[in-house]
Amino acid sequence: MFDHDAAAPLAGAIATVIIFAAVGSAALAIYRLCFSPLALARVPGPKIAAVTAWYEFYWDCVQQGRYLFKIEQMHQKYGPIVRINPWEVHIQDPSYWDTIYTNNKIDKDAWFYRAFGDNRGTVGTGPWDLHRRRRAAMAKFFSAANVARLEPKVLAR
Repeated sequence: MFDHDAAAPLAGAIATVIIFAAVGSAALAIYRLCFSPLALARVPGPKIAAVTAWYEFYWDCVQQGRYLFKIEQMHQKYGPIVRINPWEVHIQDPSYWDTIYTNNKIDKDAWFYRAFGDNRGTVGTGPWDLHRRRRAAMAKFFSAANVARLEPKVLAR
């Protein structure tokens, strides 16, 4: 009735896929915990949050949006800077903001801005130098003097 010899290759293929998935997941977890770029590996926080986005998904979806409160608990346990998922850090202390949000020449992540369609506009420009040139061309329209001059026209509408 059932040919065990014919099922053996399928079982072997399934086992191979499972083994590769397990090894790949373990390698990704080790990378995110130990070798993550931009010193994220050194940021304190729950290891499960550093390894997978499922932790955030659980608190946001299963626990009905309570991740914000979980982040507050993380800050109480780990300090003012906490890793909340494999790609993000949450900062509770405003004194760190000037350190983080500096005027450094950093290119924007192109993958993020491509999600909004055409990225040839000023806001979605990835390379820092190109963004600076586009922003400079528009800066005069947003100067304090020009905004004050146009304010009555805007308020009249």
